[in-house]
Amino acid sequence: MSAFEPIVVGSLDQSVVVWDFADGQNHVRCLLGAAQTAGHLSFFEHRLAPGHTIAAHIHRDEDEFWYFLADGMAVRLNDRTIEAKAQTLVAIPAGTCTRVASSPRCKSTTGVGSSRALQAEKGTHTRVHASIPP
Repeated sequence: MSAFEPIVVGSLDQSVVVWDFADGQNHVRCLLGAAQTAGHLSFFEHRLAPGHTIAAHIHRDEDEFWYFLADGMAVRLNDRTIEAKAQTLVAIPAGTCTRVASSPRCKSTTGVGSSRALQAEKGTHTRVHASIPP
């Protein structure tokens, strides 16, 4: 039996935490936090404007899972870079240096970053990021 009840999060749900950055061109939406899932999972939506990045970082305790909804993102995993096409899933074990970047050629039609990805993290997301110089 699970430690939490079923959860449905709508696109305009007031419980969703949104972090905007780079003058509102990018955002991270925390759709589910560990507190809502009894510490099992955190789930995020990322939108990046053309040429923007999520800085190199390491999740020391949490595995990450990224699902790319649109073309136009590159993911650096330690010393290897992959072009993430739409419908690509990337599983990243804890301790991996990760950097996500949106292609400068990506076109935004909404005013918010057009490169989109969903991210899930196993664990409680307690030690979020240890930033690493680019």
